[in-house]
This record gives sequence, C-alpha cells and structure tokens, in this order.
Amino acid sequence: MKYHVFVATTQGLVAIQTITAIDDAQISSIVSINGTSTTANISNAYHNFVKKGAGIIEQDFGQCSYRVNLSERIDYGNSWQLAFYLAHSIAQQGLLGDGEVNVGDQVICATGEINTSSRKVQRVEQVALKQNLAAEKIHQWQLMGNDVCFLVPADNQGDIDAKLNLNIKPVMQLDQALSVLPVFAASPSQADSGAISRQHTPTKLTAALPLTTGIKRFIRHSFSLKRALSMTGCLVVLALAGWQIKAYLSAPKIISPAMPATAQQQHIAQVSGLARANPIADLPDEQINMMAYFAKYLDCQDENIQHKVSKEGAVFLGTKLVNLCQLTLEAPGSITAVLLVAADSRAILQLSKENEQWQIPMPKKQSANRHYYLILMSDSSPHRAKNLKAHLTRQTLPGLVKLSDIQQWLNSNHWQAKIVSHSLHSY
Repeated sequence: MKYHVFVATTQGLVAIQTITAIDDAQISSIVSINGTSTTANISNAYHNFVKKGAGIIEQDFGQCSYRVNLSERIDYGNSWQLAFYLAHSIAQQGLLGDGEVNVGDQVICATGEINTSSRKVQRVEQVALKQNLAAEKIHQWQLMGNDVCFLVPADNQGDIDAKLNLNIKPVMQLDQALSVLPVFAASPSQADSGAISRQHTPTKLTAALPLTTGIKRFIRHSFSLKRALSMTGCLVVLALAGWQIKAYLSAPKIISPAMPATAQQQHIAQVSGLARANPIADLPDEQINMMAYFAKYLDCQDENIQHKVSKEGAVFLGTKLVNLCQLTLEAPGSITAVLLVAADSRAILQLSKENEQWQIPMPKKQSANRHYYLILMSDSSPHRAKNLKAHLTRQTLPGLVKLSDIQQWLNSNHWQAKIVSHSLHSY
C-alpha cells in the first residue's frame, strides 16, 4: 500500500511523485516537473523551506537539499507547503506513492502555508475553488474504495463545503496534521491533548521484527552500565527460551489421522472451486459500456445527443447532470441482473432492461453530486437487493458506501459479480 500526496491548487490536484535527497550542500533544492529538467517557479521558495534558519525540512528530515518531482507546474504562492511537508514525512517511511492511485492505496490532499517559527498551518486563499476542482477525482478514488482525506487550515473552516463529501479535516498545527494520517498512528491522548512540540521528530513505523533483530535493537538502545546486569538476566531468559524451542522441535510429533479418500476428493474439489477464476468479475472492462443522452435544445422530449461515457478500468468518469436525460448500461448477455447502490443515500434498486440496455434511473435530487455502484450478476434472484440492504445497514458505518463494503457482502455469500462505479456532478 502507498500513500499518495496531492497539492490542492487553483488549477486542480497536483501529485507529489517523488522526493530525492541530495547530499551536497552546494546544490540548491529544486522542484521539477514529471522527472524532467523543467523546474517550477516555486523552486527558490522550496529551497528556503528546506534550509535551516528559514525552513524546517532539513532540520526535521536530515538532508541539506532535495529534489521534488510534481505531476504539474506550481509557480506561485506558499499553499503547497503543508502537502510538501506531509510528503517528506511519508517518503521517509518509504511509503510515498507517485500519484497513480491503485485499489487499497490511501490519498492525502492538502492546502496550507506553514509558519516555520510556530509550525502553525496558516490560512490560504481560494479553498472553495480548490475543493470544487478536486471533487471529481476524489469521488472516483472513494468509489474505488480508497481512503481519502483533504487537509485545510483551521482558519479556512468557514470555506469548507460539506456537501461535496471530500472528508475535509481542518488542522491548526503541523503535528495535528500528521496525527490525522493513518501512516503515523498518533496515540489518542496525543491527538486529543493538542500539545504541539516545537521540534517535530517524524514518527517511525514499527513493524513486527524477527527475534534476532529485536534483540539487536534492544541491545543498541538499552546498553548502559546501569542496565548491563539486567541485560544479562534477559539474555539468560532468551537462552532458556531457545532451549525450550529446540526441545519442542525435537519432540515426537502427533500426526492427525489421514482423511478418507472420498473426503479428500471433496475437500480438493471445494478448494479448487473457490480458486477458479470468477467468470463474471473477470469480464473485460471493454465489454461494459455506458451511454449518456443529453438534451440538444434544453428539453429531453426533443432531440437528444448520445455520448459514450469514458472510463478508467471499472470506474466510469464523472458525468454532469446539466441537460442529462438518460443513462444506459451495455453489458454481455451473460449478465441477467444489475443492482444499483447509491453510495450516499444507500438506496438499492434493481435495474430493468429495455432494447438490450440496462436503464439507469436519473436521481430525483440533482442539486448535489451523486455517486453509485452497479453490481452486474448472472443470477436475477429477487432477494439480492434486500439481502444487500440488510448487510449495509448492519455491517457498515455511516457515510459513503465503499467498494470494500460490497465486496465483503459478495464474498460472504460466495456470489459472483462485476462491480463498476460512476458519479454524477451537479456543477
């Protein structure tokens, strides 16, 4: 899993692709575009943000210079600073993504200027515009099941548009911004106390370690004259534990009775059946298409313009509701049922089929963005919709339905299905 960091700008989201340390004090920090020699105009400002004295990156992360690659240009302002700092923290853990978000990845969008003396996240301009420009992409990631958070300065809280469902989190200080990110797993007491340290030491992820590595780390961090005696006792305990493990490994093993041949065959057949490819889920994406019909003269009763909705994999790109009259889904004949799941309202509908096309109903409420999934199945049982509704009510938390919620339902019932998603935009 990777953590992708995006700068929310007035031109849209800009991915921080890579951060490379430059171990040479004679070389200034730079910001380049897509790995090329083209540099952004904020390079000088970023250099100052890195250097000790004016900046905080060198102080917190150790290197004197860095090169940051962005997906697009950022040429003015300081609202990139919050995202850059978070990206440095994540890169130090080796978890920074390149902006190409895959299922299971996490996404952090941010805008905010950093006061390098107080470490306060300062107010920035045009937050409302940045939200609107980021909304479509964020909704696509949410429909893929990715966790997304959008960090803004607490002083911009009045600019937050809750209707956009962007999981926006206002932050006042750098440490608070870091505690919001799952990768840093701040303790509840730290998050609730609001205590801010002047010198931030980036949190290190702790993974399960092999026994020998754990012993080495223990000795390295604990060795002192005062602790030598207690360490000797610990080593004795470890030696005894090793002797017991050796004794266990050399002891006779109790072998379970052999499974009868018929039972073995049934077991193998059952496992093989679970391991077989899912013929519905494995349908090629190009065999599933969506058509949108728009009113040519502002009236759906008159002539309509037909438009094929673009898609990336199983995610259909957002469609504007303005003048939209009808949506249809085209799928192979093996699909005998399609369920629509509204991600926001959790409404579940079974689609009807006319002229070999599945009819997608238009939302009654068109003043807000709408997001939904389509579950394509080869079983038209009327109990499916009711069963899924009960599962979402019982198993999932309030908020947007995620792809993982539906996958859990399908897996628990051993049902085969293909899931696609789509979003409708009111603006």
